[in-house]
Amino acid sequence: MRLGREDAVATILVAAIVATYIAFLAAGDVPERGMAGIGLVLGSLSYMVGSRRIAGPDSWRRFLRVGGLISLGLGLVTLLTGFGGVLAVFTASIVALWALVIAAHAGVLTAGTGSGVQVERTDHDEQRPPPPAPPPPRPPAGLWPGGGG
Repeated sequence: MRLGREDAVATILVAAIVATYIAFLAAGDVPERGMAGIGLVLGSLSYMVGSRRIAGPDSWRRFLRVGGLISLGLGLVTLLTGFGGVLAVFTASIVALWALVIAAHAGVLTAGTGSGVQVERTDHDEQRPPPPAPPPPRPPAGLWPGGGG
């Protein structure tokens, strides 16, 4: 697969989260709850945009959904409690999910094919032979063509 526009938008959103978090650490102006709100909004948007074209088996999609739900839970816990340690884990989980999705889209991860070999999709129109024609119907028993019988 190749990286697309969705990946660029997701990258910009995650970069905004990381830049805001770095500014939060440097200045300390924004309360933890405010930073959690920013992470929840931008992280949710990034997940929705970046996960639209996740290919692969259901187990891969399920893994990313569970990771997204864990990240969402960390953000909500930070929003409710205001703990800085949970905020750090929440921000790291957003970056980790983004990195996994980008790596999968770039073809670095094989998205769980099991053999370590990436299988390419064949989206082009292949000409397949038509199915075999059914045999001609048989006349009922005792009736012969030509009237003999």
